[in-house]
Amino acid sequence: KRSPYLFRQIAGWTGIKMHRARVMPGRMLEHKPDHHEINISLGGELVTQKMSASGQLVRTTGRDGNICVTPAGQPISAFWSEPIENMGIMLEPEFVRETAAENQLGANFEFLEIYKKEDPLVTQLGLALLDEASSETPMGKLYAESLVQTLTLHVLRSYSTASVMMTRVGGGLSGYKLKR
Repeated sequence: KRSPYLFRQIAGWTGIKMHRARVMPGRMLEHKPDHHEINISLGGELVTQKMSASGQLVRTTGRDGNICVTPAGQPISAFWSEPIENMGIMLEPEFVRETAAENQLGANFEFLEIYKKEDPLVTQLGLALLDEASSETPMGKLYAESLVQTLTLHVLRSYSTASVMMTRVGGGLSGYKLKR
């Protein structure tokens, strides 16, 4: 049996796995990922089908630059009739929760179901990580970790219900006393 991949690159760091692939026409059978999944269309046309949280079947057609955010546990399937190029970012839920907590974001948040939105920052950060993984002269662990952190925080801010927890500081001088 012939491989469906014309090109495939896989990379991973703590809390995140990625792939970039050019594949022959085909389909991805319905599955429920155990991680938060972000798929970015880099070329071709892809039809995704998801059962929304309200139980409605949502079918979308993605083209170059479109992203699809699938929360962990959300069923998803896809098919394409011509070769496509795609980048997938898989974020481990515990890593995302830890990153949110470390950055004073609420611990109780959910990822939003997003279809067909464009996000050049997610695309560029993903491509930069993949370039770093395959580089003959990598910049180093700190560089990759900072890209992962930036990507995770951007995704939390843009595609989840996470919000900055306001901490109230008690004590201290009032504005009037401080001026005096």
